[in-house]
Amino acid sequence: VLHGFLIFVMRERNPIIAVILSLITFGIYYLYWFYDTNGQFKNELEDDSHPGLRTLVLLFPPFGLISLYKQARSCEEATDGHDWLLIFLAHIVFAPIAIFVIQSDINDAAA
Repeated sequence: VLHGFLIFVMRERNPIIAVILSLITFGIYYLYWFYDTNGQFKNELEDDSHPGLRTLVLLFPPFGLISLYKQARSCEEATDGHDWLLIFLAHIVFAPIAIFVIQSDINDAAA
């Protein structure tokens, strides 16, 4: 599916590199990664979600929790990976754990 200028396909990334880039860019890479993974889930699930809106909402903390919840649910559905509650709680406790888990689930689904 062509979404803007990007084609979202389930693609593998090194989860450790995704975590490191998120940390050393002070979250800027995380925003890109979050947008891209939500686009992958949208494509895989063929739903009407909006990756850009989900990412923008992260900047408003009370509403950001809804976006994290939706990403966790989409990840579980699209990859048949970890339980959405585990992913959601990982986002809240320590986001790098969630990045690692989600990217690992995507890698398993893409393989």
